[in-house]
Amino acid sequence: AADNLALLRHWGLVVGLVGVWMVAAARRQEWVFPVMVFAGVEKLFIVVLHLTSAEPLLQPLGLALDSFGAAYSLLYFLVLLAKKSTRI
Repeated sequence: AADNLALLRHWGLVVGLVGVWMVAAARRQEWVFPVMVFAGVEKLFIVVLHLTSAEPLLQPLGLALDSFGAAYSLLYFLVLLAKKSTRI
């Protein structure tokens, strides 16, 4: 139980910092890409944790929200790549 508590506190800190970084990135354009990379990797990691847990569908809302966050990040990068490929 103590190990899980430490993990949850760490995860809470990561989520809070990602939120702060996203707000800061709204003011500094050069921060947007690295913040989105970090946020996307974090969400993908959480989805993998959900799916590899003993009961993957125990928290369906959490899995859905984290999957949405990972999909949004992927879509962001696909749009960014498409914009870069159309520039001349």
